[in-house]
Amino acid sequence: MRGLVGVAPAHLVRRRRHGPAFGNVARVSEAVGSASPAAYSDVGLADAENVWADGPDWGGVGARRLVRAEGGSLGGSIWELQPGGSQFVYHFHHGSEELVVVLRGEPTIRLHDGDRQLREGDVVPLPRGPSGGHQVRNQGTEIARILIVSTNVRPDVAEYPETGKVGLLVLEGDEWEFHRRRDAVPHAAPD
Repeated sequence: MRGLVGVAPAHLVRRRRHGPAFGNVARVSEAVGSASPAAYSDVGLADAENVWADGPDWGGVGARRLVRAEGGSLGGSIWELQPGGSQFVYHFHHGSEELVVVLRGEPTIRLHDGDRQLREGDVVPLPRGPSGGHQVRNQGTEIARILIVSTNVRPDVAEYPETGKVGLLVLEGDEWEFHRRRDAVPHAAPD
């Protein structure tokens, strides 16, 4: 891990250039290269494959959702952004927190207070609410790959302030529903 890139102003952004990684991350990365399968069998890395080995060409942007533990709320997805690609539009969540980890390339993340140029290993925590607003895009010439981890809280509401839309996710297993705020009706109004 290179370091944290938070929602703090640019002059407070910290990047870790060398030294041990954070907490368990160092142990997991060391275990991957270890000769002892027992060192990493509990985290499921022994049988891990490159999820991009047979990945389709999405022609700009694509994602693969990672398997979530049964009954767990923590989930993740790996996004690959071709040059010029972007991850959705600028948005934020009211229920879920997210965390972006740059796996490859140099994507740009738009936060509530401006753009940040990211590099491989950067980590960006995205809290609930407007201060966690974000959009990741690839303005570079090489492919960028990011991991987005989410708490997947139900219910969750995502706001897309520039489009006037909101997304609703109520129950486990539901798909996101999107609505325009201007189409709202008065509370408990008859049809």
